[in-house]
Amino acid sequence: MRILFVSQYFWPEDFRANDIVLGLKERGHEVVVVTGLPNYPGGKLLPTYSLFRGPYREEWNGIEIIRSPLLPRGQSDGIKLTLNYISFALFCSMIMLFRRRKADIVFCWMVSPITQVLPAIVAKKLLSVPLVLWVMDLWPDSLFASGRVSNRYLIALVGSFTRWIYRRCDIILGQSRRFIGHIKKVGKFSHDRVYYMPQWEPPVLPADLVAISLPPLPEGFRIVFTGNVGFSQDFGTIVEAARRLSARSDIHWIVVGEGDALQWVRERVAEAGLQANFHLLGRYPFGAMPEFYHNADVLLATLRRVEIFSMTIPTKIQSYLSSGRPMITAIDGEVAEIVSESGAGFAVPAGDAESLAGAVLKMASLSKRERAEMGERGQHYFRKNFGRDELLDRLTTLLKEVAESGSRS
Repeated sequence: MRILFVSQYFWPEDFRANDIVLGLKERGHEVVVVTGLPNYPGGKLLPTYSLFRGPYREEWNGIEIIRSPLLPRGQSDGIKLTLNYISFALFCSMIMLFRRRKADIVFCWMVSPITQVLPAIVAKKLLSVPLVLWVMDLWPDSLFASGRVSNRYLIALVGSFTRWIYRRCDIILGQSRRFIGHIKKVGKFSHDRVYYMPQWEPPVLPADLVAISLPPLPEGFRIVFTGNVGFSQDFGTIVEAARRLSARSDIHWIVVGEGDALQWVRERVAEAGLQANFHLLGRYPFGAMPEFYHNADVLLATLRRVEIFSMTIPTKIQSYLSSGRPMITAIDGEVAEIVSESGAGFAVPAGDAESLAGAVLKMASLSKRERAEMGERGQHYFRKNFGRDELLDRLTTLLKEVAESGSRS
């Protein structure tokens, strides 16, 4: 099967898209990736890339990559981010017109923004093949939930645009069960063409296992948060929980990541006088995460108390489950259900700093054996529900069926 894979983000950026493509290639399929110049998360083009010189064609693990020009996203700049979204959609659509590749199916992996699906629709029309969209972020709700947009008229306009996008896809996959109803509602579908397809935890490849020197970690009870440090992650609740436990000098909050809210978090930590127990380590490569997990007593995941986030399964949840460490989550909805079903930790309501602090104290009071048993239950749940090979086989079967039905029609 010849697959044209479209995503605004791809290697050398750290996204699940990389392993999806590798998995499809492992199963004997020919995959061509169309993506943008890498500029995430720093907001600038990576040092070996240039808007004028590219490179606009590369090969990675035997996979052809065609890159589109785009304007870098910048950091904490709404105008630059908007131009980043628009420029990729425009230039990548032009690439589809002039650098066509034969394909049996177009497959678009969509984290924000929704605009990156436009080039995939152009390719679908030009090649007369089906389009499968895998939705990781729900639009237009993601705009409101992130705090970037509050104008209801603009959100309604984006909602209409999202509906237009959805209705031009042959099949849509949602990364959580609760995504399905939302996608059907926004798309106003009268027939069933939306399916649940969760993500998995990519394996750590030998190339990722470079010599990484972790910073000295404090002695005591270590709560480790990994991933994006954004306003959606509700760090106000984390800092408030840490303030409530400030008398416990043995409890340390360790944040591995960076993002738009990092400076804001630094300021709140300083205001609360928590510098001795709240450690902002910055971003580390994917290959370093297992070592951070190994050194954690508990892993932490939080999101703001917004309806859309109750439907979401952040990718770190699969990572945490597979790590063998217990977790504490302050995320409503689907994540809370996963933690409850798996027995892998404690789930508290989103935005509830008092309950989060209480869960930390409860976890710290458990023995190492009890916490290890929680981690083992998480691993069992992960293997049963988020196994890479099983989900890749499921995805491949679906893509084949859609491609074959498209060729018959």
